[in-house]
Amino acid sequence: MKIFRLFLISAFFGLIFYSCNHLSYRTYEVPDSELVETPDPDYNTTLNEDYEYFVEYMFMGNRSENFGTYFNKFFSAEEAYEEAMKELESAFISSYNPKLDSLDQIPPVSSGIKEKFNKVIELGSKILQYNKDTRYFDDAVLLIGKSYYNMQEYLQAERKFEEFLSKLTASSLYDEAILLLARTKIKLRKKQDGETILRNLLAKTENNEIKSSIYEELAILSLTKKDFTAAIEQFTKSIDFTSDKDNKARKLFILGKIYSLIDISKAAGIYERVIDNTSNFDLEFYAKLNKAIITYKTGKYDIALEELEKMSRKYRDYPELKQNADFEIANIYFIKRKFDKALEKYYDVIIDYPGTKVAADSYYYLGSYYEKEKGDYFNAAINYKKSSETFPSSELAAEGLKKFNNFDKYFTLKAELSDTTKADFPTENPELEKYRKIREAKKPGSERKEQEFNFPGKEKGSGGFRNFIAFDTTENKGESGEPIQEINLPKDTSLKAGLRKDTVIDWEQRARDSLLAIERAEDSIRTAKIDKRFLLFFELAELFYFNMQINDSAKYYLNYIIENDISDLRKARATFMLALIYKADNMSEKEESLYRQIIEKYPATDVANECRRILGLELIDIKEDKTEIAYNNAMSELTKNNPERATELLKEIFALNPDNEKLPKIYYALGWIYENNLNKLDSSVKYYKLLKEKFPSSVYAISVIAKLDIIAPEKFENAPGDSLKVMRDTSVVKKDSIPGNQIIEDELTKDLIELPPGDTLMIPLPQDTIIRQNLIEQ
Repeated sequence: MKIFRLFLISAFFGLIFYSCNHLSYRTYEVPDSELVETPDPDYNTTLNEDYEYFVEYMFMGNRSENFGTYFNKFFSAEEAYEEAMKELESAFISSYNPKLDSLDQIPPVSSGIKEKFNKVIELGSKILQYNKDTRYFDDAVLLIGKSYYNMQEYLQAERKFEEFLSKLTASSLYDEAILLLARTKIKLRKKQDGETILRNLLAKTENNEIKSSIYEELAILSLTKKDFTAAIEQFTKSIDFTSDKDNKARKLFILGKIYSLIDISKAAGIYERVIDNTSNFDLEFYAKLNKAIITYKTGKYDIALEELEKMSRKYRDYPELKQNADFEIANIYFIKRKFDKALEKYYDVIIDYPGTKVAADSYYYLGSYYEKEKGDYFNAAINYKKSSETFPSSELAAEGLKKFNNFDKYFTLKAELSDTTKADFPTENPELEKYRKIREAKKPGSERKEQEFNFPGKEKGSGGFRNFIAFDTTENKGESGEPIQEINLPKDTSLKAGLRKDTVIDWEQRARDSLLAIERAEDSIRTAKIDKRFLLFFELAELFYFNMQINDSAKYYLNYIIENDISDLRKARATFMLALIYKADNMSEKEESLYRQIIEKYPATDVANECRRILGLELIDIKEDKTEIAYNNAMSELTKNNPERATELLKEIFALNPDNEKLPKIYYALGWIYENNLNKLDSSVKYYKLLKEKFPSSVYAISVIAKLDIIAPEKFENAPGDSLKVMRDTSVVKKDSIPGNQIIEDELTKDLIELPPGDTLMIPLPQDTIIRQNLIEQ
């Protein structure tokens, strides 16, 4: 019996020593070498909590491995993940604070946060490689997937979550992995797949925190669809399911943002609940900030201003928070039109918090002040540009860049119109730099004399703002209520006053003038310049209408084009754009009238057909304008130095029965070619006379009046055809003639007349266009 007892005692202690050695129990055979990647265990067994407790208790090796895995790898990975998430959460709160659209977006991840997430992935990967049968294996897989997700590497995250779901079905984290996979699908723009996964999980899970997260994801999806009612309902359920006060506060904050868009009266109360629930320092600040914004948006400016000033003092040691309070203080002054205080506060924000979002937004509001209050587009452009450069990811900075590009184009077009070089924009706001110097001089210890700063537009001792010149608007008002000076363009360019005196030409004297060739070249240049100027006017009208939404300036340019342009097609387009402006202003009668005007004046154009479509009229089949084609062919022959063929083509146009509006140009072209290229003055007079008799009010007829008045008609009544002949006797040369010019003899008067060589350029427009050019340049 004694021996049997000794045997039992020995067996017991032997079992203890055997169980408590440094060997580990595994579901697979372990190779002898160390640090070799272990094969996959039976995860259904290793992830069972009862199994893990048993082997830890019975086998010292398992206990040691779990202990070492936790403290050497998993604990460090989890700590790094929590630090990264804390930083990311702060950035996330501040990013979705101003704009709800950012709820389905993760803000840009800083390099510091990425470094922490990469550390998580590195440590987690070691657990996956060497510690597959520990209790931390599923946690490690999930941490790696979440790190990829938060670094916005969604493909890697999707692969890791799918790997988890395929192998670790026994894990207690399985529902969370499904939730994370659904979120990742949504980020990869597989929204329908993601939503289906969420709704299926909602029907199966019993975890209230998972349900809370599902309802939050569904609410964000509803927000992206602008379904605010559904979003509110889903966020309310999400708040009800969670028992975590900080999580509840964060969801309440988003709910407050939604109410600020659709029912601002309820938003302040929601932000109060956020303050009561949160322990997050940043979230508490932003809840107070948004409550103050709601307060001033409901007209309680003084209460909001007092609260924001308290916050500015309270958070003075936290500049990343204080700057937001200071910026909103400036906004209140701006809304109340206390521009001197607003500009000073914006300047302070820019100087105190350089390179920040609030600095960029302050530049934007400075640009808005110059644009809308002062009509000073140049300084507006400077500040909009600074806004886009200071913090490019800001929403207002993106809008500022659009505005700068518009103003840059505006000044480019203006420079082309004035035939000058566009001025470069300064790299800094000049007024801000003056203020910076004065502020520096006021610092303690500075010996510089303090200066009084006069804000832009405010004259010292005037008590008010002076009106800057508005570059382009016919209705922009100064603070006195008086219209600001308009752009200097002629409003009446009609020829009712008749020709200027300097357009009367002594024909014979001009023929002898050795500068005639230069004058003809200048005519052609002026014609091209005029066409270019009207093209630039049209571009300005498009810029004001489509890009800048300043319709009064667009109308001004369009009306000018309609009244004065030489291009019928451009007139039609300008009239159509003017009709669109009247449509936007709900002036349907004027809109329809302009459509009918286009159809009447420019019937064979695409613009006219579009007007017919709008009015419900039958469209016409627009064919090529044979008259215009023939005219262009004639001009082509003229450029090839074939004036005879050019006149033949022009005469063939009469057989095409062209519209009356085109005949004056044909008569004028024939007269001009006979005069300047073929040197047949009587034939030239013939077509000029027909032009004057048939179309006396056309600009072409007006341009030839001086010529016909100077030349004595009786000289040609009984003369044989084309009595002016080019002299073939080269010995007859005027003493003061220019080499290369032609010398002709009038057979009636026997006078010698010097003319330059035949002009092969396109026919310049009538002298009337020179008058218009002069008026435009005034």
